[in-house]
Amino acid sequence: MKEISFVDQTIRDAQQSLWAYLMSSDMIMPIAPVMDEIGFHEIATVGSMGYVVQIRYFNENPWERLRALSKIITKTPLRGSYMTASLASFDVDTPRDAIALWIKRHVANGIKSFWVCDYQADMDRFYYFAKIVKEEGVRCIPSLMYTLSPVHTDELWAKKTKLIAQLSDVVDGIMIEDAGGLITPERTTSLIKTVKKHCNGLPVEFHSHCTTGLAPLCYLEAIEAGADILHTAVAPLANGTSLPALENILKNSRRMGYK
Repeated sequence: MKEISFVDQTIRDAQQSLWAYLMSSDMIMPIAPVMDEIGFHEIATVGSMGYVVQIRYFNENPWERLRALSKIITKTPLRGSYMTASLASFDVDTPRDAIALWIKRHVANGIKSFWVCDYQADMDRFYYFAKIVKEEGVRCIPSLMYTLSPVHTDELWAKKTKLIAQLSDVVDGIMIEDAGGLITPERTTSLIKTVKKHCNGLPVEFHSHCTTGLAPLCYLEAIEAGADILHTAVAPLANGTSLPALENILKNSRRMGYK
């Protein structure tokens, strides 16, 4: 019986999608010990824009939150993030040394893995930072950022997957991210199968939002098509523009014969 793992996005992408990062440390810390006992594959934490919100709206030190979480959550790896071109937005170029320092200080404060969303335009730049991640002794998970267009065929996704798979010395998995909630159940099946065929054995993660209401169905198709790890949120911060609820996906996956 195949075992499905889960990355929890409650305090990362779920609160970003529904609450614009407006979750204070006082809201997170009481539940953190419980989260650590659930058995998640990893627990995702906020990225650079979340840090901006913490400072501006809560007058909090984001690094103190991360240190506090890493002291409470000791059984489950914490996942951070970075972009290879910018720490602040998609249109501001950040010096390489600043991004490298960002990676190193996150590892020093408890991060055990990173996901990367903007590698596809510059593989040399992606490799440069992924190598730093590996030298720091943590995991690197690049994302295939799903979109819908005549150009994005299975052949293109196969090509992009191969670009990642050939860097197996610095990559620990592939994450399919449907940030817009655009993917359909049928497209999920074909995409997962394409990525699994060309990923050279790397674990495949699936991450989709419920914006169109299809994501819960897509998750079941992703399981059937061979996805290894699913991204979910707990029910109070699930659905809408957030991700599917862990409780719902877990219950249905068990009914399908998975554990």
